[in-house]
Amino acid sequence: MSHARERQIKLKHGVNQFVQKQNNLSLILHYLVRNRSCTRVWLAKKTGLTQASVGKHIAQLLEWGMVSEEEGIATEKGRRPRRLELQGAKYRSISIRVNRDYIACALFDMSGRQYDYRWIPVKAVEGVDAAMARMLDTVNGMIHASDVKPICIGVAVAGPYNKRTGRIVLMSGFPGWEKVDLKAELEQAFSIDTFVEHDAVCGAMAETWFGSSGFHDNLIFIAADKGIGAGMVINGSIYEGRDGFAGEFGHSSINVFGPKCECGNLGCLELYGTLKAMLNDYRDVIGNPLNSGLEPEEITEEYFIEKVKGKDPTALDVYKKTVSYLGFGVVGLVNTMSPDAVVFGDKIIFERDLFLDTVTQVLKRYLVDEIFRGLEIRAASPDMDSILAGASVIAFDRLLQNPSASFTVG
Repeated sequence: MSHARERQIKLKHGVNQFVQKQNNLSLILHYLVRNRSCTRVWLAKKTGLTQASVGKHIAQLLEWGMVSEEEGIATEKGRRPRRLELQGAKYRSISIRVNRDYIACALFDMSGRQYDYRWIPVKAVEGVDAAMARMLDTVNGMIHASDVKPICIGVAVAGPYNKRTGRIVLMSGFPGWEKVDLKAELEQAFSIDTFVEHDAVCGAMAETWFGSSGFHDNLIFIAADKGIGAGMVINGSIYEGRDGFAGEFGHSSINVFGPKCECGNLGCLELYGTLKAMLNDYRDVIGNPLNSGLEPEEITEEYFIEKVKGKDPTALDVYKKTVSYLGFGVVGLVNTMSPDAVVFGDKIIFERDLFLDTVTQVLKRYLVDEIFRGLEIRAASPDMDSILAGASVIAFDRLLQNPSASFTVG
């Protein structure tokens, strides 16, 4: 739970008793979600609430079945404090990740356990209507296959996303998504509360809930695939900016004399520090059939990744060059924000150790020394798709803000 939210709850005056109760319940539940298991004393210390207040709220959560509490065990030194456990498996969320090349869908519970996963390839030439139809059909199948009905849907989207209008502004390489109101379409189809967020923000939320960087108050999550986005946690809260446009990091220019980007800007980082840029550079180097024996269209993303993993010198040089460009871009963001951690995620980190070595060298060389010292630099948790899991986190987080209205009693 964010310090900002804690201060807001503690300092707010004039709210009625019901609203205050919901705020306190939300605060306790956020700590339970992130820690899975804890004691009443620990909760009182962390939340700033009295033990009596914590006790009343825990009684409510026990009545709802949202938490369980083990009996204290007597030892020679006295009775061990009873531990509270979140019953996260009772609540499920559908997570959807809308990408330029695919749509991924999964079923998660509140503790981050994944129950189902389905992957749908999509193509821009087939149009957004076909992609939406396949998404709705897949989600419908997942809902009917689940033994527990999902209570929310979270959607992670690539490209600039306008939270005020509920529309994707631009998805590079796949026009048409800007015409779709994903929240309205999904809620109309399934009558389930739906929440849509930028993919990098979802990644940042997943890392703060489930990742090893769990309790950093200031964190940047960099999502780099064919595009680049930044999810920023500042003083424990996601920074959204006006209409949710904060974090469109890939469309910041690193070369004012560079080529024109789809967004209209010149020399965007997205043209230099992405998997798409990597592949274009590699084709330029070896794309002549006389040199490679391959036509340019035969040099696919999969082909390039295989070459990097196989330690092909040319492919490795292109990979390191592109990762270095990404690092150069991140330098400015880190110098501005001075976070506790920078977490890199998405497909560009397919060669994990080389990626981290390369980007760390760039950050060490160009960051202000005082900012680099103590900065945690790491790749996203390898055992989960942070962005897909984060879509679920976004949805659950919204529901936790008003527990009484969101969760079924008993």
